[in-house]
Amino acid sequence: MLSDIARQIDYTFFNKAPTANPSQGQQTGPDKTIAGALNGASNNGFGLSYSIAEMPKYGNAFVDPNTGAYSYTARKELITPGITDSFTVQIDNGASARLPGLLGQLQLALHSMAVALGVAKPDTIYSTISVTITGTSDYGDPTTNAAWWQKQTIDNDCVLIAVASALGQLSGTMPSEAAIVDVAKNTPSVVNPASPMYVGSKAETGFGGVKLEDAVALLQKYGLAAQLVTYVDPALPGEAPNKATLTDGARALLDVEAALAGGEAVIAIVNAQIIYTAAGNAYPTPFFEANHAIQVTGVDISTGKVYVNDGNLMTGSTPISIGAFMWGWMGSDFNTIYAEKPAQSAAAAVDTGIAA
Repeated sequence: MLSDIARQIDYTFFNKAPTANPSQGQQTGPDKTIAGALNGASNNGFGLSYSIAEMPKYGNAFVDPNTGAYSYTARKELITPGITDSFTVQIDNGASARLPGLLGQLQLALHSMAVALGVAKPDTIYSTISVTITGTSDYGDPTTNAAWWQKQTIDNDCVLIAVASALGQLSGTMPSEAAIVDVAKNTPSVVNPASPMYVGSKAETGFGGVKLEDAVALLQKYGLAAQLVTYVDPALPGEAPNKATLTDGARALLDVEAALAGGEAVIAIVNAQIIYTAAGNAYPTPFFEANHAIQVTGVDISTGKVYVNDGNLMTGSTPISIGAFMWGWMGSDFNTIYAEKPAQSAAAAVDTGIAA
């Protein structure tokens, strides 16, 4: 009895935080499951509880709430190519120490005060578990999706060309350049509803083309789920704009790999001159500016290539070195449009309603 009271007093006023020493085994079985353990220590005489605070992005994780044993399995489409993922586990050494009722409320108040003063340590810590499923490192189907390339003939409709490629991939029917331009000219912009999405060539109008938000809306208009993702956090008030980093690029490339493996259409915003030069063409002055949209049809980490449908180039699924692609993509803060058939109708055909 006295020892229990002493433990409660020690927890309330002088708690020690839990610790963890995670271990991990190799991937096993046909689904390449990875198992491991948090190997937690309570450090205060009470038991530990474990829970997942942040789920993995590309698969599923389970943690035993009592033992801290965990397992991870990637999504089905990522088992063959592989993926790197992570999840975060909360480890708590206070759950079994907390008293019930009014006494518990008093204990909580005193314990919170002790933590605020630095006398006691928090009950919880967080351990992030990184997992790597090894595989072919080959994502997407550039051979098949090369069919959705078409030449860009207007000086500022690259976004529409990329949208047409995405529609082709997901519906089986690619609108011609003239057809997708006609639709955009007759669809109100979601950015500026008083204007159509596309008003004409830059030579004719002085305008730079189609807004990315309008590209998303155009894909959604034809029954696709689409979103624009940027990989740089907005600047806080008074701060200079944040710029993309290599870490941001690594996150973006993982998302593209996973999207391609799942059959999604991917549109990347890049610097046209860098991509054109990287494809083996002579362009005198590549520069660091996001000014072009292309469809990404594949990524092969093992060969260091990204495959793109680019209306500036001469063929579909042109291979570009990953280094050059990342450099060209970085200028847009790795802006990317992802499109897919909605989950409830993934098996159904997408009717674009656009004449090819």
